[in-house]
Amino acid sequence: MTTVKFNPNTQKRTSQRTMVLNALRNAGSKGLANYELYEISQRWAARLQELYKQGYKIRVDNLGEGIHSYTLVEEPAAILPRPERAQDVLTREIESKFGGSVTTAQLLYILQSNKLQVGRKAGTFSV
Repeated sequence: MTTVKFNPNTQKRTSQRTMVLNALRNAGSKGLANYELYEISQRWAARLQELYKQGYKIRVDNLGEGIHSYTLVEEPAAILPRPERAQDVLTREIESKFGGSVTTAQLLYILQSNKLQVGRKAGTFSV
């Protein structure tokens, strides 16, 4: 017998993503402002990022004074698979194209051509 563990974080994230997506669908061409998305999910930006990764096209319009409008433009024919980990892409590129060693210029080229960016892990900032 297989036991499936319930993960409330995963369930909550999926539910919030669905609520954000449904709200965008219902808003149609008028879109939703960031403060409206916040009422659906305080982590609305993360939910939009998940939708972008799945292939949804969402237009962003700057309305001024920190207010932006988000409009669902296109839904994917099929949900895209989860993107490959950036570290795996970077490692593969360095090994396959540069023999395991790169210059600063080559590293910057790899990052730009693969649409990668470097950032710190959460909670690792030092004072």
